[in-house]
Amino acid sequence: MATWNYRVVKATNKVTGETLFYLSEVYYGDDGKPYGYTDSSLIADGDTLDGLQELRDRLNQAFEEPVLDAEKDFGHWEDIIDDE
Repeated sequence: MATWNYRVVKATNKVTGETLFYLSEVYYGDDGKPYGYTDSSLIADGDTLDGLQELRDRLNQAFEEPVLDAEKDFGHWEDIIDDE
């Protein structure tokens, strides 16, 4: 059964060399290895104050885990940094 959690993901723009750390939903396969992540900014919301507090606790847990590297841990690079 696939699962997900919040993790800190590090991505480096190969053109500019800029590195970005962000909170993301990370998805895991049946083997427990990460295979995908969201590349959009996370905005916290909840239906109730208790729900928002639960989300806060889950987000805090992301900082207790090792940082995932977009290229190394997922085997690919997706340019998530807008170059304007």
